[in-house]
Amino acid sequence: MAFDKIRFRFCKSGDLRFLSHLDLMRAFERMIRRADLPIKSTQGFHPAPRLVVPLSLSLGIVGWNEILEAEFTTPLDPQEVLQKLQAQQPPGLYLSSATGIPMKSTARIRRAFYRVDLPSEQTVPDASIEDWLANSEYWVYRKRPKEKLLNIRPYVEQITPTTAGFECSIWITPEGTTRIDEIAKAFGLGNILQQGWDVNRTDLEVTDELDPTVLHLTPTILPETRPVSGEWREEEYQWKQTGIVWGATSNGPIVE
Repeated sequence: MAFDKIRFRFCKSGDLRFLSHLDLMRAFERMIRRADLPIKSTQGFHPAPRLVVPLSLSLGIVGWNEILEAEFTTPLDPQEVLQKLQAQQPPGLYLSSATGIPMKSTARIRRAFYRVDLPSEQTVPDASIEDWLANSEYWVYRKRPKEKLLNIRPYVEQITPTTAGFECSIWITPEGTTRIDEIAKAFGLGNILQQGWDVNRTDLEVTDELDPTVLHLTPTILPETRPVSGEWREEEYQWKQTGIVWGATSNGPIVE
């Protein structure tokens, strides 16, 4: 059966885990052009291929079952399209499946699953995970789009220790979510992405691919925020509500 819109599952690994989201979209555009597929374009002065990745990956994270949606000008067989794109995919980028979907359908991510493998000298005690999950709040500092403190605890469904590190599942809501690096900092692991540790997003759960009887179990999470006041410090920088000095410092210039 032919479809105008196709949802692909793909893996982004190896050196391509350091490929930015924008460059990843360019890579898909080149693959589609080389495969001579009739991709649909946006309207306006700067038309672009109608390609959507519903939840982009941060630099350094391996994605094992990511999602790409593409719209075409004519109905196509998903398996034929998959074969043509697989013939053009670069090392580190692998399309594993293709499914036709209605034109008005768009992937809504319900949960994201992560696995973090730590160096041998780093561990997260089981008791620390149990204590953290027992709490109802854990506040982190967000600088963008507006400075605020955000309670990330409601977005974390589960954290499970493994022999090499830990796995976790995170709720994705229209109002927001948390990030795997914020969870890692909660256990004193620092910025795991800057340190180049083995961070994997193992799966993305999409609402329209689930049994309807499961969807009612999705929790309603409203963002809990606080205005930033006083002094707030994190490992990478020191920030103060007052007394911010722009320009040269003892550690070099401050560049916004």
